[in-house]
Parts: sequence; structure tokens; C-alpha cells
Amino acid sequence: MPFRRKIGSAFSLILLLTVIVAVASIYGMNRALDRQKDLYTFTSTLQQRFQTIVREQQAFSISSDIRHSRAVFELISRIKSNIEQVMAAIENQEQKERVGNVLNSLLLYEKSFARVANNNVDMETMKSRLIHESERLLTNADGIEQIGVEAVRILKVMNDTLLAEKNFILSGDRKVAAKVLENADWIIRMANGIRKTGQDGATRLYAFRIANIAKVYQSIFQKYMVFYNQQQNAVLSLDQSFEKFKLELDGYIRLVSEEEKQVVCILKKLVVFISLLAIVLGVFATFFLSKLITTPLNELKESASRIQAGDLNTRVNVFTKDEIGELGEIFNRMTSQLEHSFDSLAQYRDHLEDLVKERTLDMEKEIKKHKQTQAALKEEKDRALQYFDITGSILVVLKADQTVGLINDAGSKLLGYAKEEIMGKNWFDHFIPESDRQRTKEGFDEIIKGNLEPVEFFENCVVTSSGSERTISWHNNVLLDNKGSILATLSSG
Repeated sequence: MPFRRKIGSAFSLILLLTVIVAVASIYGMNRALDRQKDLYTFTSTLQQRFQTIVREQQAFSISSDIRHSRAVFELISRIKSNIEQVMAAIENQEQKERVGNVLNSLLLYEKSFARVANNNVDMETMKSRLIHESERLLTNADGIEQIGVEAVRILKVMNDTLLAEKNFILSGDRKVAAKVLENADWIIRMANGIRKTGQDGATRLYAFRIANIAKVYQSIFQKYMVFYNQQQNAVLSLDQSFEKFKLELDGYIRLVSEEEKQVVCILKKLVVFISLLAIVLGVFATFFLSKLITTPLNELKESASRIQAGDLNTRVNVFTKDEIGELGEIFNRMTSQLEHSFDSLAQYRDHLEDLVKERTLDMEKEIKKHKQTQAALKEEKDRALQYFDITGSILVVLKADQTVGLINDAGSKLLGYAKEEIMGKNWFDHFIPESDRQRTKEGFDEIIKGNLEPVEFFENCVVTSSGSERTISWHNNVLLDNKGSILATLSSG
């Protein structure tokens, strides 16, 4: 099998395991996320609607408006519909039982609220009757003065009773309720006593009326207390059913969350297992392939070392049916060719050494001649520079960038600077007066560009180191390179 196919098979197996890990992870995570999304949607809907139920329930408790109770029942009906839909879609029996418990607790809450609503209606009825009897007591109190000296005491107890009644309706304090019943009983006894001992019929009639009204008032207040106690028990039962619903819902959420955690845990273990398997296979494949590679390569290395030491009879013992085996055969053929060519190379080497010696002698002669030529050129250059400085005329070489490339002693003395201070400076910016600077610059640039022939005789002023101006008459020429391009100007003045 070709070595390429071996490597491909090994890495294909590792790649397959990697794909399996990725697919399993994606599938499991998507399933868990979908379940979490469904659970979040379900619980979020329930929470929102239950918050609305709580608000409507509180509004109903405060105002006793039937619209709020209807809103509560409508919301409960919607929640029941949501739970029944979820329950129909669940396949897990334990989850279905938990959702059934949630539904049962909701039904219990519905019954408790219905009892609270009914009791509330009864209480409002009793409260209305109680208020009616209170008004009758106050109405008949207008004629209480005919009762006699006990009138003030009865009026005071009536007022205390009505105030205690209102206090009980607002606070529900049982001590206050007992006070109401006690005062009503006292009014009845006082009125009955006056009815029996009254001096005239009108007094006995008022006492009789007050005693009867107080008895009816006392009876209604006792019934109101009964309904009030029933309402308190119903409210307590409602709170308990509400808490039970929350507990059942929380239990369902925990159950689903735990199951999803178990699924994720299984997926993690599967991913870890397949990853470890892929690592083991990868290590095995790496070790196996490295052995397939390194063993023949070491053989090739040892054979190459022996050939490097001069043993051209060395042959590689690699017989695998892959690219490395082919490389071994090529290596052996190469060794045979090297051995066959070695003698020819030795003969050619001897001939080459003779040629190198001969060429070395020729090069030594050329080098000696070149040195002599360089010395002659240097001598000529030094002589030219000497002539350049000896002449009494000013000689200035200006490069194409307007800088001074060369100036003789006469020029430096005229300007009052050392040569080193002049060389490399811009001639026009440093040594031409500002009044002539632009004109002479433009003329020089046109000469460098080849657009203008140099004027043979040209006058302009120069500025010396002392600041004085000297008028110089110039004779101008251009310096060309081998291609005929203008490199610089040579001016004598």
C-alpha cells in the first residue's frame, strides 16, 4: 500500500471519530437547548399569568368587584389549557405525573378561589344588612330622650358599638368583635329593663324597638363573624393551594432540569470517551506511521554516512512497497552511479588542478597589471588636482542638485571659507546674493536639463564670508557621462 494511503487511512479514522463527537455534541446540545427553551416558555407563561392572577385577586379582595374574579377564572382557564397541551406532548411517564400534579394543584387553587369569591359575596350581603341595622339604631336613637336618665349611657354605648363595628370590618380584630357583641347585649338588657319599668307606654315602646333592633343587629353581626371566619379559612386555603401549585411547578421544573442534566452528562461522557479513543488511535497511528517512516529513514541516514566516509559499495536495505521503498531503490541506483563516476571525477580533478594553477598565474599577472594601472590613474588624478589648485583662476564644479562638488584654492580664498565649509553646500543659497539668486538658479537648472547652452562669458556677484559682494566673470562648460548626459557644470572665473 502506498505510504500516502496509509497516512490517509489513519487520519480518515481520526477525522471520522472527530465528526462523530461533533455530531453527537451538536445533537445533544440542540436537544437540551430545545427542552430548556420549551421549559422556559412554559414556566415564563405560567409566571406571567400567575402574576396577573395575584394582581386580580388582590384587586378583588380590596374592591369585591366581580370583574376581577371573572378575570381570575379566565386566567386559570388559560393556564389549564397550557398545562394540558404540555401534558399531551410529554412521553416520559414521570414527567406526565408531575404535570398532572401541577394541574391538580391548579384545580385546587381554582376551588379555593371560588370559595373565597362566594364567601366574599356572603360577607358583602351581611355587611350591607349590618349597615342597614346600624342605620336603624341611629334612626331610633332620635327618640331615645324619652327613655329617661339612661338615655346618655345607651347613646354612648351605641356610638362605641358602631365605631367598634367599623374597626372590626377594617382590622378583623376578634377583641373588637367581642366588644361589639358585648355592647349589643348590654343595650338589649338596658332596653328590656326600661321596657319593664317604664312609666308610660311611649317610653316602653321606644325601649322595645331598641331592644329588638339591637337583637337583630347582634344576630347579623354574629353571622357576619361566621362568614368572616369562613373567609379567613378560605383565604388561608387559597394561600396553601397557591403554595402547593408553586411547589408542584418547581418540582416539575427540577425534574426536567435534572433529566436534561443527565442527558448532558451522558453526552459529556460520550464526547470524552470518543475523544480519548481518538487520542489513543491518533497516538497509535502516529507511533505506527513514525516507525514506518523512521526505520527506513535511519537506514538511509546510515547508508549516506557510510557513503560520506567514502564507502561507495554501500547499499540500502529498504524493500517496502511504498514511496520510501522507491526512495531506497533510487538511493541505491544513485550510489552505483556515484561509484561509476568517481574514477572519472578523480581524473578530471587532476586535470582541473592543472587548469586552476595555470589560471591562478594568469590572474596574478592581471592583478599586478591592474594595480599598476590604478597607481598610474591615482598619479594622474593627483597631478590634475594639483593643476586645479595651482591655477590662479576660480574653478567651481556644481552638481545637478546645485551643490558644490569641487572648488580650488583660489575659489575658497576668494569666498573666505575653507574648502570643507564649501563642499556639499548649495552654491546659490549660500554664495549668490539674494537679488541674483532666482535668475542664476533658473539658468543653471535649464543648463542641467539640456534646454539651454551654457553662456561662455557670464557675470554675477558672489557673497564672501565677510558679507561683501564680488563680481565674477565666468567661463562655463558642462561635464557629461559616458552616455552623454549632463552630470555637472565646470565654471572658471
